[in-house]
Amino acid sequence: MYTCNSEFVSRMRRLALKLAIFITPFVLYALAVVAIDPFDYFRLSSIYDHKRKMQVSNSVYERLSKLCEYKHIRWPTSSSATPGRIRSIRC
Repeated sequence: MYTCNSEFVSRMRRLALKLAIFITPFVLYALAVVAIDPFDYFRLSSIYDHKRKMQVSNSVYERLSKLCEYKHIRWPTSSSATPGRIRSIRC
């Protein structure tokens, strides 16, 4: 197949370089989404405050914004929840 081992190594280095160049934009895009996090889904970055994020995300796509908020609500456990002490949450 290959006459020289160095030719194989050279081709593999070129392939690795091409893959790195191909994957770089996807990684940068993912990092930008996590850094900006308009729906506060990851709750990792604090570039923008929570109030501003909710204002923007509600105007863009309100249902997704509500779903992301619902995911982060801490519900009472069944052992400590009695019918008189549970408060309803309005959306």
